[in-house]
Amino acid sequence: MCVRSQAPDTPFFMKYIIFIHILFYAGLRLQGQNCPESLTLDPTFADTSGLEGGVVFFENLVYWYSPDSTSTEYYHSINNITFLSLGVPKNAGGYQQPFEGVSYVGILVYYDKKYDDSYYYKEYIQTKLKEPLKPCTEYTLSFYVSLADTSNYASPNMQAAITKDSIYSQIPWIIDHVNPTYAGPGNAVNDTANWTLLSYTFMAEGGEQYLTIGDFTSRYDTTLVKVREDGRDICYYYIDMVELCEVPRPPLNVPNIITPNGDGVNDVFYIQGLYPGSSLYIYNRWGTEVFRSSNYANNWQGETKTLNMPSQLSEGVYYYILEHECSGRQTGTITVVR
Repeated sequence: MCVRSQAPDTPFFMKYIIFIHILFYAGLRLQGQNCPESLTLDPTFADTSGLEGGVVFFENLVYWYSPDSTSTEYYHSINNITFLSLGVPKNAGGYQQPFEGVSYVGILVYYDKKYDDSYYYKEYIQTKLKEPLKPCTEYTLSFYVSLADTSNYASPNMQAAITKDSIYSQIPWIIDHVNPTYAGPGNAVNDTANWTLLSYTFMAEGGEQYLTIGDFTSRYDTTLVKVREDGRDICYYYIDMVELCEVPRPPLNVPNIITPNGDGVNDVFYIQGLYPGSSLYIYNRWGTEVFRSSNYANNWQGETKTLNMPSQLSEGVYYYILEHECSGRQTGTITVVR
C-alpha cells in the first residue's frame, strides 16, 4: 500500500513562516534600536537604487556616500548570487552576519603599502541627517563594528565627526583636518565573531547635519594592535546599525534643602536636569565663597575647604549660583540640615 504524504496547507504554512520571520527580525530590531526615531535616514544600509545586473555596490546606497573618493565596500545578501566577494555573510573580508537586516558596509581604517604613499589611505562613510541638531541638546551616537577576519591589525580609532558642513577630500588619503566628535573607544576592537557597540553622548552646538565615520588621526599618530599573522596587513571593519538619537532631558529642578548625615537619603545637592559643564558657586550668609565647581557633578554634601583641608559646613542657609550657557544663571538658597 502506498501512502502519499499530504503537503501542508499552503496559505497557513506560508503565514506561519512569515510570522516566525517577523518575530525574528522584530527581536533583532528591539535589540538594535536605541531610540524611538534615529536622525540617520538609513541606519542599516538598506535603501539602494540603480542595481546593476543583480549586484549592489556602495554607490547604489541612497543616503550614504564616500567623502574621499575611495572604494568603500557594501555587503548584501543579494550579491551571493553573482558577486560573492561582496556577499553576506561570507565575503572577501571574512564571515559576518549582519547585526540587523541583510547588509552592512566595510571601511579600511589602515592600509600602508610601504614605499608608495599613493597606496596609503583610509576610507570613510558619510550621510546627511534628517534634520540639523538643536543647540543645548544632548544626543547619543551609536554604531556597531566588527573586525574583518582577514585583518592583521585592530584599531582604537573608530571615530565619528558630526559637522555643520559636509567633509570632502578629492584624494583618497587621510582626512586629518577634522576634529572628531567621538574620538573612538580607546581600546582596539578586535572581535571578529561578534558585533561591538560603540556609543557616545555629546552636547550639540546646533546646526550640525552631517555624520562621518572613520579614522581622523594623522598617518603618524595611527595606533594599531597586531592581532594575527596569517591575514593581510590591514585594519578593516564592518559597520552596521548607525543611529543618532536625541536624549530626553528633564526640566531643571534645584532643591532647597539637603540633609548630609550619611543615611543615604538626600545627602547630596542633586540638581535634576543639570547640564554637563555647569558651574556651581556656594556662599555663606556673609558672602564668603565656601564651595565652587566649574564642572559640577551632583556631588556636593555640605563640605568646604579651609586651608586646603576638607571640612563640614555647619547647619544653616547658604546661597548658590548655578551657571551654564544653555540654562543661563540661576540663584537661590540651599539649607543644610544634619
